Order: sequence, then structure tokens, then C-alpha cells
Amino acid sequence: MITNGFKNFGYYVFSMPVTSLENQIRGRKIWGLPKVVEEIDIFEQQGSVVTIAKDSSGEPYLELRVPISGKKAAFDVSSNIYSELDKKLLRSETDFKGTFNVNKNLKTLFKKNQQTDQKYLKIGEGPSAQVLKDLEIEETPFQTRFAKHVTSSFDLPNPNFNSSIRFE
Repeated sequence: MITNGFKNFGYYVFSMPVTSLENQIRGRKIWGLPKVVEEIDIFEQQGSVVTIAKDSSGEPYLELRVPISGKKAAFDVSSNIYSELDKKLLRSETDFKGTFNVNKNLKTLFKKNQQTDQKYLKIGEGPSAQVLKDLEIEETPFQTRFAKHVTSSFDLPNPNFNSSIRFE
């Protein structure tokens, strides 16, 4: 996996919908994660897990479908989450381990907007949807992973991490 060779590999979170005010407060005060309380529905339908995020008016702006079945593969991954708190860039380690059902769409690596027989991503309308549309996320992912039992952790920000990046 790519992260094994890059110790600084990670993800910058610019928005994270959550379902409770407590989760939002904890995320913002400890990690600087831009958590927003929204209605999120998660359910199984036709062999997939479907996640629907709704904006403050109750309109769906994101629908994501992840197939439940797939080729079994074991993952033991560590990477970083980057966030901003008090105008400083923070880095926190996140780890997960489990056996996942994996589906790959290799054609997406070679052809933009590759279509498949399944719709994985639907972006609705409104301000939250527009932010996602501006990112030009393709409807078909390179890979999906599904697991019912995963061991995971999310550490506190690394106090020894010093970045020259500052936010204004």
C-alpha cells in the first residue's frame, strides 16, 4: 500500500458531517476537525451500504453506495489526519486493521468519468453539494472497501509535529 513508504501520507479534512453536538464539540476542540452536525442515514439496500447526508434544510446533498460483497483482503494501515486548530496545522495518527471486501474499478485510473453498471456517488444540489462538485469527484471510485468488524484508533494530535504552514 502507498502509505507504507510515506510516513507523512495523510488526509486533510475540510468538512466532516457528524450526528451529535457532543461529537462536533470534541472534534473541533481537540483536533480542530471541521465537524458539522447534520442528519446522516446509513442503511443496507440491494447488496450495498448506503449513506445519505442531508443539509440543514433536510435535503440530501450526498449519497454514497458501497458494495457489501467483494474480494477479501486484510488491511493493517496507519496514516495521518491533518487539521487546523488555533491557526496551526495539526497531525494525528489514525490506524485501522481488518478484513475488508474489496472491489476495484481499475479502468478509472486510465479514463476520466468511467461509467459502470452501479452508481456509487450521487451529489445533490445546494451549498454543501456545490463544494463537493467543485472538487470534481468522479462518480466511480477506484476502489471500495466494506467490513463489519474493524479495529481502529485515532490518536490525539502529535505534540512533536511542527509545520511551517500557518493559517490566517
